[in-house]
Amino acid sequence: MPVLLLDWSFSGADITKENAIIDLLRILQDNNHLILVSTDNNDGRSMFILCIFWKDLWVVFFDENHAVSIGLSPFRLKMIFFTLLSA
Repeated sequence: MPVLLLDWSFSGADITKENAIIDLLRILQDNNHLILVSTDNNDGRSMFILCIFWKDLWVVFFDENHAVSIGLSPFRLKMIFFTLLSA
């Protein structure tokens, strides 16, 4: 599984660029890429990423075996969750 670590913030980006970046992150997510985003200022981005993955995270933490059976990667999702938690 490819891992993409992005270390930047959206500050200074206009809304068009921000939307393009978000669309790219969704495409990468759909293709099963692990994306870790680190920003200097955390003004809602963690919440945004949690909103994207909330259903998958819920399944992983509720029943990990079921998550594996439906094709989710518990390791990847736990990495995302705990990275956001530590931000």
